[in-house]
Amino acid sequence: QNEVLRRLAERAPGVALPRVLPAADGGEIVDAPGAGGEIHHVRLLTWVPGTPLADVRAQTPELLDTLGRVIAQIDIGLDGFDHPAAHRDLKWDLARAGWIRDHLSAVADGTRRGLIERVLHRYDQEIAPLLGDLRAGTLYNDANDHNVLVRGDDPWTRRVVGVIDFGDIVHGAIIGDLAIAAAYAMLGKPDPLAAAAQVAAGYHAVRPLHEADVDVLDGLILTRLAVSVVNAAVQRTAAPENPYLTVSETPAWDALQRLLALPPRLARYRLRHACGLAPRPTAPAVDRKSTRLN
Repeated sequence: QNEVLRRLAERAPGVALPRVLPAADGGEIVDAPGAGGEIHHVRLLTWVPGTPLADVRAQTPELLDTLGRVIAQIDIGLDGFDHPAAHRDLKWDLARAGWIRDHLSAVADGTRRGLIERVLHRYDQEIAPLLGDLRAGTLYNDANDHNVLVRGDDPWTRRVVGVIDFGDIVHGAIIGDLAIAAAYAMLGKPDPLAAAAQVAAGYHAVRPLHEADVDVLDGLILTRLAVSVVNAAVQRTAAPENPYLTVSETPAWDALQRLLALPPRLARYRLRHACGLAPRPTAPAVDRKSTRLN
């Protein structure tokens, strides 16, 4: 985490991020004994002012556009960065999303369980086989709406300025960072797909997406939402007194239901259009053929 923050301080200076402050001896991580004699690793980070996106009620298209742009700046800053600790088994790694299959029993409602099974089926058939062929690198991997920081008092001039919490860093398909940001930007929106498209457009404007990335984006968004709600169900059983563990559960279920109710491929077409691609991959060929016939 510390190395990533140093890297981004150099490569993404316009993004508001925590900075690591050294101890008096110059060390960045200090061993501190606990009351029972156990050793804790302690570090000091700077405070980053801002309002979590989750607490911003009027989320304009312009605000969501800046979310995509900030995540793109982070991904550009991390381009070429690697670290052994990023290659790990992490439940929030979208390449390992299949773990939720063994925990579907935690979702008591049969209808909701069916939604997750639909997402998993598509993930297995259409998404997982392609992940290894996409651009890969070290991801921030946690642009949920409680980690994204917004500044500005006027709803029309508010902007996303940065993020916090780098505890979920992982190596994987870089498109995952956009998918996660878009998934949480959907929460509580009457048209979740429009919100996702706005985030994708902002990202693409700063870090152009490959067509192969865009074509798995909607599936990865669904996957992240599915992982979130199943994890919340599991955590509720383990720690029912901790409300934060299920803070996104209700709006995530709503977003899942809305997305899965749409006609097949509509989400992909709208996200392609938001990134300047022909909505249907075959459209340019059809148009050229029509021109020749005329």
